[in-house]
Amino acid sequence: MNKMIETALPLTEINNAAIREKAGKAGHPANLHMWWGRSPEASSLAALSAVVMDYSEETASEVMALLTKTVSGDKDSLEAMRGRLKECGTLPTVWDAFAGFGGIPIAAGKLGLKVIANDLNPVAAMLTRAAVDIPARFSSMRPVHPGPAGRVVYSGAEGLAEDVRFYGDWLENQALKRLAGTYPQTVDGAIPFAWLWVRTVKCPNPACNCRIPLGSSYVLSKSKNSRYWAEPVVEDSRIHFETWLSL
Repeated sequence: MNKMIETALPLTEINNAAIREKAGKAGHPANLHMWWGRSPEASSLAALSAVVMDYSEETASEVMALLTKTVSGDKDSLEAMRGRLKECGTLPTVWDAFAGFGGIPIAAGKLGLKVIANDLNPVAAMLTRAAVDIPARFSSMRPVHPGPAGRVVYSGAEGLAEDVRFYGDWLENQALKRLAGTYPQTVDGAIPFAWLWVRTVKCPNPACNCRIPLGSSYVLSKSKNSRYWAEPVVEDSRIHFETWLSL
């Protein structure tokens, strides 16, 4: 008996979903790192499902419609697809020896398939572990941070995400305290977006007598829509910079 992947697939819908995914999706694991050759989750979901399911003329149109909704991100359709795959008997283990970012392992995990994945590139292996392995280990578990819980019931990686946010905020606050003397805030308390470090020398002019920064350029941004530059201003033998924007 033929498999669905050998007969027909909603290719137009799969391609459109993959294009939308490549353009960026809020909250998608791919945002961890823009891996250059990431396998789209949409096409991976369709291919893995179609490899497992047998083709039948009686159910082909129904399965095609379900595949279309699944790759578009419909949660109910994904759950229905997981149920259909369970009806196929013993499910195969997906082995991806060159997982890259982990698009195929992510799709396999969503379908309830066992996954073995690796990559020769240590960065790719680390990203796959962060996006696939660690969230699966702590699925539906409550957070462990000492602060108040954000919700009563946790599903998926919500507990892990809350822990990451909590300890990320804690680490940021510790860094701000320890680096306050080196990276001071502005007068109004705002945190500078970036710092540019340059060497300074004392001005030989007695009328100036301030430390002159040895910068080759004070242009901060050459973007067409937002050109920023800094201008040095000397006051009371001290130099400070004023930032300007060209609209």
